[in-house]
Amino acid sequence: LNFYFLWRRRVGSKTWAVVGALVYVISPYHLAGELYVRGALAELWSLVWMPLVLNFIDRTRGPAPYCGICGVAVSYAALLMTHPPTALIFSCLPIAYVVAWQSDSPVWMVGLRVSLGLALGAGLACVYLFPALSMQSLVSVKELTDGFNFKRSLSWDSSADVPLLVG
Repeated sequence: LNFYFLWRRRVGSKTWAVVGALVYVISPYHLAGELYVRGALAELWSLVWMPLVLNFIDRTRGPAPYCGICGVAVSYAALLMTHPPTALIFSCLPIAYVVAWQSDSPVWMVGLRVSLGLALGAGLACVYLFPALSMQSLVSVKELTDGFNFKRSLSWDSSADVPLLVG
């Protein structure tokens, strides 16, 4: 169904994992807010990677922690490259998840593994993040916060009173 199911079936029953995955996928904010109203596909796709990061964090506690570290790195890099603001908000959750979820491994060891995975993921995402951050001067925050101007977006000339696409 989705990566939420993959993450939760390791902890609980398959039935509750399916129910949780359905609620995660069809929650009103995802469908109505992001997809149908705003068309925020990057933000919607970022919600795919977050449960995958948490799934691989669980795997860092197992007998083959290096697979979990690599999984954390790749899935966190995908999250960073999909929607950096969501990744920034999410970034404190993996360490909090390690501390809150008890396991047989020492918390400091799992925290070190997860931190290594997050650092490697940030390194992988530098292919996208470095150009994006170096071009911040080209982004107008005023344009983003003032709302969408339909008149200006339909015109080649930003100073035109009437859009060129309308006869």
